[in-house]
Amino acid sequence: MSAYVVTFYSFKGGVGRSTLLAQTAFRLAKENTVRIWDLDLEAPGLHLMPDLKPEKPPAKGFLEWLAEWQKNPLTPPSEKNLKTLRKAIAAVPAQPKLSILPAFGKDADFARIYAGIDWHRWLEAEPDHGIALFRALITALGEGCDYLLIDSRTGISNLGGWLAAVLPHATVLVAGYGEQNTLGAAHIFGALEDAREGRMAERIADHNDACVNLRQILVASPVPLHNDAKLAARREVWRNRFGSPPSVEIPFNPELLLLETLENEAAFPEMEAAYDLVADRLETFRAERELAIIRTWDMMPENRTDIIDGVTIVQ
Repeated sequence: MSAYVVTFYSFKGGVGRSTLLAQTAFRLAKENTVRIWDLDLEAPGLHLMPDLKPEKPPAKGFLEWLAEWQKNPLTPPSEKNLKTLRKAIAAVPAQPKLSILPAFGKDADFARIYAGIDWHRWLEAEPDHGIALFRALITALGEGCDYLLIDSRTGISNLGGWLAAVLPHATVLVAGYGEQNTLGAAHIFGALEDAREGRMAERIADHNDACVNLRQILVASPVPLHNDAKLAARREVWRNRFGSPPSVEIPFNPELLLLETLENEAAFPEMEAAYDLVADRLETFRAERELAIIRTWDMMPENRTDIIDGVTIVQ
């Protein structure tokens, strides 16, 4: 069965989206094979977090591969291209079942490489090529994994739209309680309605495994818990704009601004419980997907069996 693809998206930065992804990956990798793909290409660097650092600095990352690929005609990558990309995937020593595809390699001038990518051509002028590329990459990078977790860029963009709405099985939408965050994230949430309701044609074409409907987790982060009156007011704003409270709240602790370790259960039990809840939700989503696939397979005429008078009849 293919990997369960999850995009972590936020309308604005500074809400702990990448940290939440890393924390979730660490938890899921205790019992599953998990791969992280750093696609926050304007502010990359997940592989620099101490607990996500490969044993050796990666020689190349996704940006270098993409810059090389775009020199050829815009067609889906060949198996040779994909083999080269897989070489950039690095194991994470701190968690044996976890690996990461970094955005850039050692000593790379990633800003220069990013600026040299012809984003306009295959995100806007020829978007079918871009979607075909990323579908092929998701399939290739998800091989042998239970989960493929994608860190998306912030804001409104074509690539961000594909990653949040079209390509994943689930999107974790992260926003703070501030005015800019709730207003912008609620706009994105509304734009994802067709994907959630199974009405998006692009998803119907891509997700033919009974998972046309996008699953979603709404996360409020970071949430200061010291002022009950103000917090209650902002929760009410959220409820009015989204139509429901967040699925999860990630408490804010200023000490974490000085730490980047991913296991702090003894020191920050409330935060750890919130991270656990996100991982548990994704485990439930994936289990429901697997059950839906089995049921769909069983309902196909060529796979149906009925038992009549003790005799199995293949329909």
